[in-house]
Amino acid sequence: MSLATFSGPVRIGNVRNTTGTTAGTIRNTGVITVLQYSSSFSSTASTASTGIVIPAGAIVTDVFVIQTTQFTSGTTGTITALINGTSFAVGSVSGAGATANIVAAPSSLSGTAGVGSSIWLNTGTTDGIITVTCATMTAGAGVLCIHYAVRNPDGTYAPTSFTGP
Repeated sequence: MSLATFSGPVRIGNVRNTTGTTAGTIRNTGVITVLQYSSSFSSTASTASTGIVIPAGAIVTDVFVIQTTQFTSGTTGTITALINGTSFAVGSVSGAGATANIVAAPSSLSGTAGVGSSIWLNTGTTDGIITVTCATMTAGAGVLCIHYAVRNPDGTYAPTSFTGP
């Protein structure tokens, strides 16, 4: 097995440019999603580095925590993922917790530009360093996982001009 590194979006599909209005003539390309995951962090993480850096312009599709030691809290604890210091995803742990993965949702569905769900739609014009915080947790450890699609730094995934066959 070997590894390959790509510097931009990897598009999949066989019609790159729309030339008509019927199937087979309409662009059907899309970009693939990738996964990055952190080293383990614990419930005592006030701000922990994850080792995850997401490329500029990416669109986040999924954020979750795989528990390696069950997270617990007195009442309701939170695990927050931040990109360049701004909260964009929050997962909750109640009481004794659960053994399933902890799914994180956008931290806000509205608000100022660059907050919450708008970060999911476009991570920004610079690479995003991901950190994680835990609040009101009594125990636990896990691994943060983020699925995203690589796009151009401006959020597009297609070249700005036709580049040939």
